[in-house]
Amino acid sequence: MIDALRLNHFSVTSVYDDLDDVIGEHPLSEPSDVVAERLAKVLDHALVRIETPKLSARCPPDAIDRARRARVRMPSDGVQPSVGDVRVLALAVLELLDLVGDVL
Repeated sequence: MIDALRLNHFSVTSVYDDLDDVIGEHPLSEPSDVVAERLAKVLDHALVRIETPKLSARCPPDAIDRARRARVRMPSDGVQPSVGDVRVLALAVLELLDLVGDVL
């Protein structure tokens, strides 16, 4: 939870590189666990930040719900996530970045 509150925890470039690896024009056939973990942390960060009134007003409830469901789909520690689960996670991250990425 503390990691999710750090504002400067993520490099924007690395987040978009990870998104490109998962859902870009030429995605990896098997995204690594490291990429999946980083995207999960980015999504955790975004979901915590979106709870503020300023940001929650900019996010439709269905987008927040999709992001939460994507996060829940990710398996617990030690279990390899499926390619589909990682792609759903990446799409949720991308949607939230499109909506409020300028102030995260």
